Amino acid sequence: MKILVVDDMPSMCQVMLHMLASLGHNDPDEASCGLHALKMLRLNDYDLLITDLHMPNLDGEQLLSKIRQDKKLHNLPVLMVSCEDDKAQ
Repeated sequence: MKILVVDDMPSMCQVMLHMLASLGHNDPDEASCGLHALKMLRLNDYDLLITDLHMPNLDGEQLLSKIRQDKKLHNLPVLMVSCEDDKAQ
């Protein structure tokens, strides 16, 4: 399974990569922002995207919207993660 992890905070990205490694996924790719992730998604085939909600430039919701509008990517499973503590969000 080819996985892309996106988070603008390196420490959170490392937490995700460690959790994936503990589940047997030792070779996920990583991107530090939504814009970089979108470029990677268009160049490579991924089975799952794990992305942060809050990022500069292109946040998780905007990234998801662009993915769903893209004919090649629209069926890609996306897991959105966040440290958001506002229940309304």
